[in-house]
This record gives sequence, C-alpha cells and structure tokens, in this order.
Amino acid sequence: MKLGRCALSVTLLWWQACSALHGGLRARHADQPLANDGSNGSKPNPVPLPFSPKKPSSVSANATASSSGPPCQCEVFNQAWKWPHKRAPACLFIDLGAADGETYLAFTQHSKKWSFNYDTGPFKKEDCFAYLMEANPKFNMNLEHFRTSRVYPMTKTAAYMCDKTSETFYLDSTGPSGWGSSLDDKHEAVKTSKQGVDVKLYNLMRLLQENALPEDTVVVKMDIEGAEYDILPCLANSPAASLVDTLYLEDHCPGDWWCPTTGQAGNTKEVFNQALLKLRARGVTIPNGYWSPML
Repeated sequence: MKLGRCALSVTLLWWQACSALHGGLRARHADQPLANDGSNGSKPNPVPLPFSPKKPSSVSANATASSSGPPCQCEVFNQAWKWPHKRAPACLFIDLGAADGETYLAFTQHSKKWSFNYDTGPFKKEDCFAYLMEANPKFNMNLEHFRTSRVYPMTKTAAYMCDKTSETFYLDSTGPSGWGSSLDDKHEAVKTSKQGVDVKLYNLMRLLQENALPEDTVVVKMDIEGAEYDILPCLANSPAASLVDTLYLEDHCPGDWWCPTTGQAGNTKEVFNQALLKLRARGVTIPNGYWSPML
C-alpha cells in the first residue's frame, strides 16, 4: 500500500477527496480483469488529445538556466483534466522515450538484445497496458507495429511538464539510431546540427491523472535526454506523483564526467536531486543506476 501521501495545498486536498471516490488508498488487487464501466475485460480510457495549450506563464552538472528557456511552464494540476472511470485495478507501463520499442520488448521479456526485470507487483507483464511515447518520427512504424487493445503508441509526442500542440524536437543525426535526439537544442548531440521536427508536448501529470487510478500499479520508464530535469521537479509537486509506483530513470547528467544536458527550465543538479528525494518520500521507488537498453 501507499500510505501517508499528504497534500501540499487546498488543490491537493481536493485531489485526495476525489481519489477517495476512486478507491482511496492504493491497495494491491489483481483478481479482477480490467474494467472501465463495471463490465469485465474493458481497456483503460483511450489516451485523450491534449487540451489547448496555455501561453507560457558544453553543459555542466551545475548548469543554470537555458538561454532559450522551457517551451511552456510546469502545470502540476488542472481541474479541467478528466478523471478515469472506476474500474478494476490494472498495471500501466508508461514508456517515455520508447524509441523503436526495444524497452517494451524487454519489459515483456521478449527482447533478444537486453534483459531487465521491471517490477509490476502482482501483475503479469503481458497483462499490463502500455503507453509508448516517442518524439522521433523515425520510430513511428516500429511503434505502430506494437499497437493492440493494450498497447498505445504515442508517436511524434514528447513527454513534458505541460501541454503544447507544436514544439521543435531536435534530431541526433550523427549518433547511432538518433540516441541523443532532444527538445533541448543545447544538447551535446544536436547543438551543431539543429535538425528539427515538429512534435507535440504531452503533460506527464495529465497523462497520469487521466489514465491511472490510485489502486493501479504504475511503472514509468523515463529516457528523455535531459527533459527529466524539467519534468521531475514539477512532478514532485504534483498530486499525480502519488499514482506512480516505480520510476526507472536514466539521468542525463549524473556528473561532470558526462552531462550532455540538464533540460531547458534552468533546474540545477541540486534541485533535481531534491525532487528525487521528494518523490521517494511520497512512495515512488526510483532504482539507482537504471540504464535503458541500446537499440
């Protein structure tokens, strides 16, 4: 169970009251098939389109603000966001930076390249619902190959701390398979080429609130080339953080020995580490040293 997750504001208290209507504390139950509306076997609500965006209210590990700034501001909660229908508890795998889908294959224990045991609690991995989010359009076809009633590719879409219908995503044209592609045009892998494509930004907090119930098992894998430095301090202050069980995080600035980017919001390493501490205090498991499989 996840206990003792206190709200930090009146808004968060309102969240708690609404969460209680959806099952209260996050007890683990896997004895019923997934259902949205009281019927057995239904899938979660389809991933909704983002709401209309609001106007924006060499790297060191001690880097400060990006010269360009973030594309939009952190939005931890919005009363206009939808709530998922009451249903049986489920397992949700949210793959941020899904690339060609190799992580999803590893998640389901079907990868021939890489093996890793993601913690899905009482659920079988093949029974989990998966959201495969990737901004690089070169992987569109790879990810669409996985689409089923349980797997939802979200292509030309970048996870972020707010919604925006159009933003430039910079492609790594020199690294193998575009590993370093990033929203940050100062990222070491893209700062000289500046080859950009248009993508939409999807608020991770909204994705969690609109699709996850408190009693679900929610696994998030995050390999997003520095945008974690923008998103996680935002998530740490959001009620949606309480919906995450395990966060498998690839840190793109573990130290000055390797630090291609610290995002665009100007968050320092200290701010980032404090966000991780806050997330752990709220019950999110964040294993140390996670590294995504190579393509």
